[in-house]
Amino acid sequence: MVFIMRAARYYAPRDIRIENVEMKPPEGNEVQVRIKGAGICGSDLHNYRKGMFMDRVPIITGHEFVGIVEQTGPLVKGLKPGDHVVADSRVYCGKCEDCKQGRYNLCAGLGFLGEVCEGAFAEFAVLSESQFFKLPLDLPLEKAVLLEPFAVSLHLLRSVKVEAGSHLGIVGAGPIGLLALLAARELFKCRVSIVEPSMVRREKALQLGAETAVEPTDRELEKYFSSIPLVIEAVGRSAAFNTALKLAAKGGTVVLAGLFEDAYRGDINLITEKELTIKGVNGFTNSNIYEAIKLIHGGHVDPSGVIFKRVGLEDINEAFNLMDNPEISDGKVIVEP
Repeated sequence: MVFIMRAARYYAPRDIRIENVEMKPPEGNEVQVRIKGAGICGSDLHNYRKGMFMDRVPIITGHEFVGIVEQTGPLVKGLKPGDHVVADSRVYCGKCEDCKQGRYNLCAGLGFLGEVCEGAFAEFAVLSESQFFKLPLDLPLEKAVLLEPFAVSLHLLRSVKVEAGSHLGIVGAGPIGLLALLAARELFKCRVSIVEPSMVRREKALQLGAETAVEPTDRELEKYFSSIPLVIEAVGRSAAFNTALKLAAKGGTVVLAGLFEDAYRGDINLITEKELTIKGVNGFTNSNIYEAIKLIHGGHVDPSGVIFKRVGLEDINEAFNLMDNPEISDGKVIVEP
């Protein structure tokens, strides 16, 4: 039996339409989840602006979400109606060498919900059981909605060596930069310096525990040049990467978390001259998700302060425009269908 739900369908850059969509009940190993909250990610913004990663259109966009299981197919064994879940946004082949080793984020055919298959900005999602992680029932979904991006921030830090009490630089105080700030302070007691052009985002970073928050054009920034052993670039723009290279100490490491919309322009010789290590990271691993659940469920990290606004599905275009304006948005926008 087919049912009708409301969903946000992506047609083209800056063209997302709220429509009635037919959805079949779950079959086989599929699970139907009522979506309680879905975050707008930086990659969603790339798609909104340029359609960078869209495999087909129209498509229900979005990939970060939490919800409650409503129905399950007859082959589902690990989930039942009433269970709380967070989505695994990765869509991977499960057959390549990386997948066989559990490195699903490095699958050669890696895609994401809302780009290669129907996604999160809707009332319901019907996906394979393997596409979900089960959550403790006493973990509020209002906090759990940030589990996936928090797992990304954990992957940034777990992919390199972070010394306890060390100085960490983060270029970009968007949601990933802010969540990395929370993770670094909790796990490693780092002193964190933020570089961010938006005043509201600098203020948010200070509220969340940053030691300093400086504009990239501020002369004060120069005193940090070549002094920070580990710098995270969480923007995906040439200017941000260039700032990270300047901040990094000789022999230091720069972690690239941002996805670039445009070709890089800058002085790449700084990498050689300062003998820097450049570390790319992609998404998250299963262990990052499990650690994120443990940290948030245990009360060690409260990511709620990273949420800027919650909106209904009908207001999703306004939400994208808010997220696309860093002078207004100081954090994550959550869509609650």
